[in-house]
Amino acid sequence: MLKILMLCLCLGLLNPLISVLAQEPALEHDCWFTASEDIPAYGDSELLVRHPAFQTMEAGLSFRVAELGETKALLTIDHAFGFWIEISNGILSGDCTTVTQYETQFATVTANTRLWSYLDVETGEVIQPLSQDTEIIVMSGAVSGRIRFDSSVRGNWYQIRVGDLTGWVWAERLNLQQDQSIVEGATALNNTRLWTLPTVVDSLVVMELAKGTIVNIIGGPVSGRIRVDEPITGVWYQVQVDNQIGWVWEGRLEFE
Repeated sequence: MLKILMLCLCLGLLNPLISVLAQEPALEHDCWFTASEDIPAYGDSELLVRHPAFQTMEAGLSFRVAELGETKALLTIDHAFGFWIEISNGILSGDCTTVTQYETQFATVTANTRLWSYLDVETGEVIQPLSQDTEIIVMSGAVSGRIRFDSSVRGNWYQIRVGDLTGWVWAERLNLQQDQSIVEGATALNNTRLWTLPTVVDSLVVMELAKGTIVNIIGGPVSGRIRVDEPITGVWYQVQVDNQIGWVWEGRLEFE
């Protein structure tokens, strides 16, 4: 059923199957959002990038709320598929007091630095310089990546937005106003693969992980494609297994 659902989403169709799934009877402990009008659906928490598979939420549809901010909410169909909306265009119902409160993460640049296209000085490109005290929005991180051209030394990077630009900045160049912690360990489930990038598109499989393999989480969470044939995104974590570093979709991990 999930495969059929995702196919319909990619085609931009809101058929009865979606309506039934979205409007199943709400449990009292769930927080739900019901659209009062057709509203845009976004793929990012800043409500700037339209979702590639679910561009519009039609009036009358209801979805569970996973994260709730002052003006926006993350709605989910399942753990691997969700989108952001502006909550002023609908109604919240159920118990929303226990929903994770989403807070925009802000930071300032502590010294003249550079915004990179990727979290690696060898493969990334400089998008533009950033001057000291520039205010930015933290989108994801921390994620481990190369910080030197002449060696394999690695450090933590954060994906940030400044104005209309999105890129990566080395953590040592940021004054983070709120710490973003990551999970320390997890165990691989069935059919787990370690990927070179947090996406199945333009990425390579580093190795297959046997069920029960213990991995160390060193970065994430980061959003990326989880299907080749459909524009469906999910949450990825950067992990280390022995001496190998790569990315695993959270749907293949059991966290400690």
